Amino acid sequence: MGTITGPFGQRSTYTCPGSVDILTQADTTCSGGFTEAGSTDCQQESGTIAGAVQPDGGVTFTADLPGGGSDIWQDGAERLGCTLVSSTPFRGTLSGGTLSAEGNGVYDCWFGTVNVDIQVSATRT
Repeated sequence: MGTITGPFGQRSTYTCPGSVDILTQADTTCSGGFTEAGSTDCQQESGTIAGAVQPDGGVTFTADLPGGGSDIWQDGAERLGCTLVSSTPFRGTLSGGTLSAEGNGVYDCWFGTVNVDIQVSATRT
């Protein structure tokens, strides 16, 4: 789920169904991919993830789509024609087979500042 907050405080929320696949895990590092299935809110896309899992279940990872930027935040800047001001990696927890994490990107666009918050939730199948 994501929330976009525009320069005048207007907010829109969107949901993108998909999946996360952890393909490799060595010690505390992991990597894999994600797929957005496509919906009325989102287009169908696939990308990669890379991160770390801490012994206490804390998770930090980055996500990236093909093309332009080094992560989804920079990819978003290129797609929107905006400048990425700041971003965070995704941070959260892995507990009982459920991944919950969130990340944030802030953009300077020709029409003002745009704040994008993305929350990821995935359950092991």
